[in-house]
Amino acid sequence: MSRVSFRDRARMALVNNMCRIIADDEESYRVQYVRDFGDPALHGFYTFTKISEEVRWKLAYERRHFADMPLLVADRQPPHKIAAPQTLEKQSP
Repeated sequence: MSRVSFRDRARMALVNNMCRIIADDEESYRVQYVRDFGDPALHGFYTFTKISEEVRWKLAYERRHFADMPLLVADRQPPHKIAAPQTLEKQSP
């Protein structure tokens, strides 16, 4: 674990506490994300693959935690995964 000054740890604790108060005693998004996936800063150097993996993790995280808001989830899905509107099938003679 990296060394973090007492002041910085106190600041992070204050921010997390404010997030918890705002979110009705839920842990902050960052705390939950780090708990579930690990700290992105500790994943090593950032490559395109690492960045895209992190984006996929965040999308999956949002889908899991905001499943009751389908519009938000649909907006955050890649365009090719959003269901296309149903078209009328051509009837054969």
